[in-house]
Amino acid sequence: MKIFILAIVIFFSGCAHHSPTLPLDGHKALGNISKKGFAIDKAQAQKLNGKVVKVWGYIDFANTSTCGRANWYFSLQADKGEEAGESIHINTPAEYQFSEVYYEIRQMQKTEQKTPVLVKGVLRTFNAPTNFTNLLAVEIDVKSPKDIKFKP
Repeated sequence: MKIFILAIVIFFSGCAHHSPTLPLDGHKALGNISKKGFAIDKAQAQKLNGKVVKVWGYIDFANTSTCGRANWYFSLQADKGEEAGESIHINTPAEYQFSEVYYEIRQMQKTEQKTPVLVKGVLRTFNAPTNFTNLLAVEIDVKSPKDIKFKP
């Protein structure tokens, strides 16, 4: 019986996949705010709407637009293991597309290097209706390339 209980505990502990939630250089882990691109706690996210936040996560290489647009963006995942699209958009003005940050992200995109990215910007929330529920999506608007840093 003890072996059976131990096997169940080991099985379920392996299934629990948690995003890292520790701060990194004064930035909160994105996993504290968002999971799979949506707010974990709607009330908390709505309180942060329109406010400057500092978060860190990993680039979602499948959801990054580094081609010439009015705004270029990259997407940030809370965890290295999240699937493509399970991320939030980090919007940045087009005039910054020729900054070092832009080229660094393009290089990371080519190699799919999972480096922690630290972002400071204004958090925005918006409703994302689904078939069965209403989720709250999260985005961050960055004002300067200085607000995006890479942690080796």
